[in-house]
Amino acid sequence: FTDNIQLDVGSVAKGYACEKAAQYLLNSKIPNFIINAGGNIRTGHKPLDERVYWGVGIADPFKTHEMSGDIYDVVFIKDSSLVTSGDYQRFFIYDGKKYNHIIDPATLFPANYFKSVSIYTENSALADYLSTSVFCLPLEQGMKLINSIDGVEAMWILNDGSSVATDGFKIIQKSQGASSLKPRD
Repeated sequence: FTDNIQLDVGSVAKGYACEKAAQYLLNSKIPNFIINAGGNIRTGHKPLDERVYWGVGIADPFKTHEMSGDIYDVVFIKDSSLVTSGDYQRFFIYDGKKYNHIIDPATLFPANYFKSVSIYTENSALADYLSTSVFCLPLEQGMKLINSIDGVEAMWILNDGSSVATDGFKIIQKSQGASSLKPRD
């Protein structure tokens, strides 16, 4: 019986591990850091140069399948996490239809509400959990969830290429006027 059971903790394990590493570094002689764990970013204190924040790119989900490295937007963060879930890196195409790896528990099929969801909050494990969860919710439900949790902000890149963000997320976006040299706290 147990040979047929599989547990995939991919939606939270990377964020948890990233947060554990961050806590270790924050309590060490290396509190100024950035960890990039493939879609999971965790920053410590500000960079050791003239910058006040780390500039972190959010991949353009319409171009990254070609591994072009194109950036949709940049956010400026420190002492926090930015985690993105999307349909553009792990997927397959069958009969001309794209199937991504994030399964909507309501339909048991790949979620297809958005191209990506990025979550900004302090804890990387929470950000990882929320990015996957919110990716599986319609925009209104996801926005309601995010707005109900203190210290959590989000940006959704919609299937038509536009984006929607919470007010707190807009503050850290380059496209909304944020700058790595302009403090916002």
